[in-house]
Amino acid sequence: MDYGFVAGYKLFVTPYFGLRAYANINVAHLAFEARGESLPNTKANATMLNYGANVDLLGNFVVMRDSSFGGFVGLGIGANTWLGKDLDKLKGIYETNLSAQDIALLDGLKRNTTSFDMALNVGLRGTLQKVHGVEIAFRVSFFGSRAFYEYYDEYQKKQNNAGKEIAYLNKQIEANTTIYNPYSILLRYTYSF
Repeated sequence: MDYGFVAGYKLFVTPYFGLRAYANINVAHLAFEARGESLPNTKANATMLNYGANVDLLGNFVVMRDSSFGGFVGLGIGANTWLGKDLDKLKGIYETNLSAQDIALLDGLKRNTTSFDMALNVGLRGTLQKVHGVEIAFRVSFFGSRAFYEYYDEYQKKQNNAGKEIAYLNKQIEANTTIYNPYSILLRYTYSF
């Protein structure tokens, strides 16, 4: 479930066509299961903050004197920030699946909690008495969030036959998890000043 706040500006060029630009901040509480080849299945909870800027095309199907009914489609760009104690638990699970030497090389796993977000906004909207609006919105996100990421290359020096030093890749360690909230269904009340 998402809940949040939007604020912005809308302009109707004709009674049937308009644009709006707005900022959003949404909060979602999510339960998910972490799975991997070398990891046990783990249930986890997290809170996602989604914030950004949006531009929507507005279209009205029905226009009356003080009311209208229509739809919208648009694009939003911003970021997701993931919070929660269970995300730290996942870090511990990763570390138990690595050797002590690998953990030392990685200096522990680093967690990236914020990532870029871009989404498609689609929905239906209605306006009553020119100022009260109700919307049902469907937000489809294009990207997941990389929650854990560390990459380490260990090079060793070796001499070739001519006595010249060359470097070659000896070891590569990578650990990552992608958390993805593919869609959100939003019910909004809007007030137009």
